Amino acid sequence: MKGKKDNLPQPLNSFLAEFGRYRLWLELSYGSLILLSLLLICLIVGLTSGSLFYLSSTARLIYLGLCCLVVVTALSYHLAKPLFRRESREQLALRLEEAFPELEDHLIGSVELESRLTENPENYSTDLIRAIIKRAGNLVGGVDHKLAVDKRPLFRWGRVSLGLLGFWALLILLFPAGFKDSLYLFSHPLTEIERSPDFIFEVSPGDVEVLKYGPVLITAKTIGKKPEEVEIRWQNEGSETVFRETMKPEVQDLGDSSDYDFSYEFKEVRRSFSYRLEAEGEESPAYTVNVLDPPRITGLKLTFRYPRYSGIPTTVVDENDGSIVALVGTIVTIQASSNKKLEDAKLIFEKGGAHQMDLKGQRAAADIKVSREDSYHIELADGSGNVNPEPIAYRITPLQDAYPTVEITSPGANVDLNETRLLPLSLEAYDDYGFFSLQLHYFLESEGGRSPEWSLDIPVEEKGSTHLLSDYNWDLASLGMIPGDVVTYYLKVHDNDLISGPKAGRSQSFTARLPSLDEILSDLDIRREGEVLDLEEVLRQERQLQEKLREFSRELRRSLPEDWQEKKELQSAVQKQAELSQRLAEVADQMEESIRKAEENQLNTLEMLSKMMEVRQLLEEIATPELKEALRRLQEALERMRPADLRSALEKFQMNQEELLQNLERALALLKQLQVEQKLDALTQLAEKLLNEQNDINQGLESAATPEEQEQLARREGQQGDDFQTLQKQFSSFQSSCQQSGLVPQENLDQMQRKLDSGEIPENISEMQQSLQGGQMQKAGQCGGKLSESFSSLLAGFQSMQQCMSSCLSAEIMRAIKKATFDLLYLSGRQEELHDEVKERKYRDPELRPFAREQKNLESGTHKVLKDVREVSEMSLFIPFEVSKTISLAAGEMEAATKALDARNPNARVSQIGAMANLNRAADMLLRALDQIKSSGSASGASEMLQQLQGLGQRQESLNQQT
Repeated sequence: MKGKKDNLPQPLNSFLAEFGRYRLWLELSYGSLILLSLLLICLIVGLTSGSLFYLSSTARLIYLGLCCLVVVTALSYHLAKPLFRRESREQLALRLEEAFPELEDHLIGSVELESRLTENPENYSTDLIRAIIKRAGNLVGGVDHKLAVDKRPLFRWGRVSLGLLGFWALLILLFPAGFKDSLYLFSHPLTEIERSPDFIFEVSPGDVEVLKYGPVLITAKTIGKKPEEVEIRWQNEGSETVFRETMKPEVQDLGDSSDYDFSYEFKEVRRSFSYRLEAEGEESPAYTVNVLDPPRITGLKLTFRYPRYSGIPTTVVDENDGSIVALVGTIVTIQASSNKKLEDAKLIFEKGGAHQMDLKGQRAAADIKVSREDSYHIELADGSGNVNPEPIAYRITPLQDAYPTVEITSPGANVDLNETRLLPLSLEAYDDYGFFSLQLHYFLESEGGRSPEWSLDIPVEEKGSTHLLSDYNWDLASLGMIPGDVVTYYLKVHDNDLISGPKAGRSQSFTARLPSLDEILSDLDIRREGEVLDLEEVLRQERQLQEKLREFSRELRRSLPEDWQEKKELQSAVQKQAELSQRLAEVADQMEESIRKAEENQLNTLEMLSKMMEVRQLLEEIATPELKEALRRLQEALERMRPADLRSALEKFQMNQEELLQNLERALALLKQLQVEQKLDALTQLAEKLLNEQNDINQGLESAATPEEQEQLARREGQQGDDFQTLQKQFSSFQSSCQQSGLVPQENLDQMQRKLDSGEIPENISEMQQSLQGGQMQKAGQCGGKLSESFSSLLAGFQSMQQCMSSCLSAEIMRAIKKATFDLLYLSGRQEELHDEVKERKYRDPELRPFAREQKNLESGTHKVLKDVREVSEMSLFIPFEVSKTISLAAGEMEAATKALDARNPNARVSQIGAMANLNRAADMLLRALDQIKSSGSASGASEMLQQLQGLGQRQESLNQQT
């Protein structure tokens, strides 16, 4: 207080002054921290708002004004006020009294009473006042005035200021550009700055040059807010039309990090254009796509010039396809057309290398030779150095000239040669471009030795053909083969490949063996015995089937319930009949094969072969059309199961089956008889072969000058010995057959056996063979002459046997036919007499019944004649089966007449007339058969011509299908 004397002691004044200064410092520090915090808040809010939002100049001025108002208010209240309005000593003393109760109001009392020491209108005791002052001075000496002030608000605002300062520094570090821009905005509040966009486009590729017809992908990435839709606008060069399309948004899956948000692709760019992007009022800068027109292929033509040997004409492919598929060695001319003049063109191959093309304006051409698998593309370049983009790669596929193939289709197996030594070959060959040559390679194996491999050329008529079918009759007679020799052969064909060289194809190897006569005859004997056994088995099964059908017929007469148990057995029987018919066809086929082998090896005469064929035909015709029809009706009746139809069908079938059995028995008997004749015929042919071969060997003695020729004759003579042994063996078999049949007298057989057992022929053969091996030609000639005489005698003996057999058989057959004819005519005459007596009688005439006994006698006589005719028909093919059938019909008519007469019915005469007609017809057929036997000279009935039997195989196949 100015103008007044200060009565407080110096220590007390210093204490109060120091407390006042300390308190002022704290208040100023506290205010400064508040002011700093407010400044930082204004700064952070302003800079952040400027970064995130667009602030106009007005907004910025208002914000800055509000910030200044807040700062000035805080400055006035927290800094100016403490400086200009300091606390008095009384206020300071009161604060200290509040802070330190131990002062006991002495300090405040001292401050308030010190003025009474000079002016004391109240007359307070000065001593008391001094004592209070002294007491206060003593008390403040032990007090720390700093503890009287609460410093927690100072520390709190200090932490706030420090936190705001760190946050502000962090924002500056993280977003320097944004804060820099905001600082510029708020530092120029009066400057109007354009509003920052919500997002910025990053467009790719921007300005770009592309090749014509190539694609362009426009992509956009937005920085900032992502718009929902972006539109692309473009304008072609030289056009005012603006096109708009919405860009495709890029859908990003979890973990996907695409480089763009929107895209739009121009598939084929043809013209230059400018474009920009637009979204939510924001636009990107304008960019330009400049289209360059590179050279490109507008046409492609390939000309194929194939190798001359292939025969393929020059081919032009003008389909803009450069793929090459051609035969190795083909020259291919590649011609390419471009859209502009070319500066360079070449073929680039995948496996290395390039081929320069000849240029002519907008065209390029080059020739290549197809040699290996590869691929190529055509590279074009114009005057500006632009090349055709992404050229198409074309494949080069060479076609190799395949190896030719050849196959021997006939015989196509190892075969035995026949007497002619001819081997017909059928061959089939394939090659993709034709043939050069065809050869038959072969070698001979004889007596353990092997000849060199020989070959002969087979003419190829159409060498350019890719499919060769040819037949070749190979004559092996020149090889001088004897029985047991084997020729191994195969075909080799060469193609006409002149580029890589002709390639060869080879067929499978086969053998052709010359069998011995013993092997041939043994094989035929086995076959013929098998035919007889098979036929006997079929006959046995047919009889069993007949008995079974009779049982079915008896069962049917009793009843036919719905669930007739025998139906399946009857169906099985029907099926069995079809199987037996098929078996007969197989036996007929076996006979045909036996006939073919006998004919090939010249083991039987033409007459004997004809007989064999007629027996075979008889087998094929056993299953008559009537039997087939009866079998079909029986099958249908079994399906319908109507009792009446089934009984009728079964009876009809049984009647036809009876005929089948009769024919089968006849065929079996004829076959057995024919086998005996065949054996004798084969012996005759074998004797004739021995004689002819011996005469041929004898003639060869004159020209056999070299040891090799003499050795060849010796080998042939040795084969004569083997064939003679075969003759002996076959004669023994023939004797056994004759003893059973009795067709040749035993006296003739014994005479021939003595000739064969004399030993003269084997001795002469051995002696002649040794003479030939020793070069003694004169002695060999003498032995040869003896052998010719012996073989000639054997031949005459066998021929005599044949004549004897034929004449005896003919006599027996003719006698039986004459007897049967006489009996039939006699029965016919008696039947006529009986008919005349019956026709005079009336119905129910008692005198009719006695005639039934006489009619029955005629029926019995007819059955006896039927039996005789069947027996003789088993000896000759001249007697047709219709004879037995007609006689059987006559017996049936007689049985009907007997029944009618027994019933005193004069209508029996109708059946009697039918019986007479059938008897006369049968007698007429027997007479014609007798005439044929007389004119042919062969009782067994040889066919005139083998050609009559052609087509029997086709008829048998038809029969099999129907049964």
